Amino acid sequence: MIEEIIGKSQAIKKIRDRAKELSGNRKNVLIVGPEGVGKGLVGKTIHEDSRYAKKPLIELHLNVMDYDEVSDFLDGLEHGKVRRNNCEIVATDGATLLLCDAADLSFTHQKRFVTLISEYGDKRKGGARFIVTMREDADDLFEKRKLQEDFYNVVKTFEYLSIPPLKERKEDVPYLVHHFAQQIAKRVGVGELVIDVNALDILVRQSWNRNVKELKAVIDRSVLLSDGRTFNLPPELLDEHGEIAKIMKHIAEGKELLVDHSLDFIQKRIIERVLERFEFNQKRTAEFLGISEDTLRYRMRRLGIAIASERSQ
Repeated sequence: MIEEIIGKSQAIKKIRDRAKELSGNRKNVLIVGPEGVGKGLVGKTIHEDSRYAKKPLIELHLNVMDYDEVSDFLDGLEHGKVRRNNCEIVATDGATLLLCDAADLSFTHQKRFVTLISEYGDKRKGGARFIVTMREDADDLFEKRKLQEDFYNVVKTFEYLSIPPLKERKEDVPYLVHHFAQQIAKRVGVGELVIDVNALDILVRQSWNRNVKELKAVIDRSVLLSDGRTFNLPPELLDEHGEIAKIMKHIAEGKELLVDHSLDFIQKRIIERVLERFEFNQKRTAEFLGISEDTLRYRMRRLGIAIASERSQ
């Protein structure tokens, strides 16, 4: 339902209103937003809040399907029936097809979907709705040659809904934290947890490069780490903010501290964050930090920061 789109920011309020509007008709929809913002959830919500909620919702997560799997699905769809979870589903008469990460489709499959969207949009042939999600705007993807021209032209006619990254709506974080904590605690049989202001403050300050998906994973770990009713953040979050808070406290109290150690800690965290932001691209990281690549690599070695290839081992 629409209430499952959590948050109090103006952006989320607009998304809820738009989803409510789209659930009241059968127009095809294009949902755009970066990885992990909840595009699939919004797509499902539009279907579940409509008068067709009891009709089939057929989800395709195209980023994890290989070429043959997509071909088999399309073969079935062209005959009006598909198999999902060992069940045969009639893909007409009010069904909704949710195509997640459609830009991951091959051009061959994109062209086949163009034909199907046209045929299934004809209500005389049963009628079906398409909700398509993409990580980037269709215009940008077309320029990058990731969208076949006919497919691009078709999705450009869809109703449009955009979801901004979590870092642009940080006021939603506390509501998402409470929602996920309650949801996960119930799932694992833990009682109601108390989440203190300091924990929320730490979570709000995070960059959340993988958006709501990353936040949910952290809350999942936090609930499992919790002792009794106490909500415990993962050590890596506590270490970072706790160490910086300790440094600031020592300065305020005029206590002695190891300057080199403290500065190394802060510098290491900054470099790690920037590397993560640019997916461990050292050239872009160095440019962002205003240093040379050689200097960046020297500091990475000195501070014990692993390069991307070492992290994957």
